[in-house]
Amino acid sequence: MKICYIVDSSEEKKMGLFYAVHNRIKKFQEHNHNIEVYSIRKYHSSLLRFIRTLFKVEVKKRGKKEFVYDSIVYHNIWYCETLISYILEKLSYPDLFYLLYVKGFVKNRKKDSPDLIIAHWGLECGLFAMQLSKLLNKPFAVCYHGSDIHSSPLCWKKTLKRVMKQASANIFVSRYLLGIARTFYQINNSYIVCNGFDPTIFYQRTLEEKKQIRENLKISGKIVAFYGNLEIVKRADLLPFIFSEIIKKVENVSFWIVGDGSLRKQIEIECNDNLLNVTFWGRVSAMKVAELMNVSDVLILPSKKEGYPLVLLEALACGTVCVSNSVGGIPEILSDSYLVDDQKLNWKELFVQKVCDVLYGRVNVVESKTFNTWEDVYQQEYVLFNKIIRNEDLNCYSCL
Repeated sequence: MKICYIVDSSEEKKMGLFYAVHNRIKKFQEHNHNIEVYSIRKYHSSLLRFIRTLFKVEVKKRGKKEFVYDSIVYHNIWYCETLISYILEKLSYPDLFYLLYVKGFVKNRKKDSPDLIIAHWGLECGLFAMQLSKLLNKPFAVCYHGSDIHSSPLCWKKTLKRVMKQASANIFVSRYLLGIARTFYQINNSYIVCNGFDPTIFYQRTLEEKKQIRENLKISGKIVAFYGNLEIVKRADLLPFIFSEIIKKVENVSFWIVGDGSLRKQIEIECNDNLLNVTFWGRVSAMKVAELMNVSDVLILPSKKEGYPLVLLEALACGTVCVSNSVGGIPEILSDSYLVDDQKLNWKELFVQKVCDVLYGRVNVVESKTFNTWEDVYQQEYVLFNKIIRNEDLNCYSCL
């Protein structure tokens, strides 16, 4: 099976979405399929760079041609965003420039046509895959991961509907995302293939191993940890408040923040001002994350929006208790006993109380749900992809 993947992956920002996409691709490589991976990267024209600099907005510059991660080569396809293309996109007409962009890609691509084109991300990647599918006369499918559905810009809605209509299959990582998509387009060719975890990395260590980790890290009390991006959508800005309220109710507790993002400096300042015992780990390897999870007493996730967060699957596999807001696909992962309704006015206080209840052993519900490993994800996608390539009736196959 020859598969051409169109992704939006950056070497500089290896976060949840990066690993979700990477692990799906990696499994096809491990099973000896012929894969090629292209990452759509945007850079700004000279005029746009000048304008954005004046308004102190992030400027994107062109970078290198490719990068390699975990034996997979990501070929960067650099797309120059001009003032005209920016305006057309905001007016819901991004197609013209993308068609020219894809034609240039096809002309320079010196490889045999793939059997199937897979886009991971419904906006730019989905549009690119749709245009590429027409030029190569090959089927394409799109996998939607989260904010491409629940937070997609209004200007992209019309294009997104067209991508969904023309795709051979629309794959969602959670029932929640499919439900949101159906509020603006009645999709028939839709399938759910939830994310997975790597059981060779994320598993419960023995009591002796956990004891050794705690000794190495000099842990004496309880650990409340946040794993993720330090961004507004994760409500990372509320971490100092949550930590401050917890120490009012629980003795001998310290806090970990594992991850990075634009809010890090602000959070560090607030934690220092409140004299909080917080360790900022930054971004660490998956093996290190698993080690830290095994000795974390509670993982907290107070997000505004989520698709199907990998961090919860990985934490549960390590035996870590998780407390989260009841948003996105999270109720498909955690039981109600560990969820907080963030629509309530006092949800922040309820969230803190839930964490404290867990630390004091007042909540002791055993999670009984089972989740995909990445091998399970591969098996589900392999069946679906084969049916698309063979042009078989997909109605007889469903992951729903």
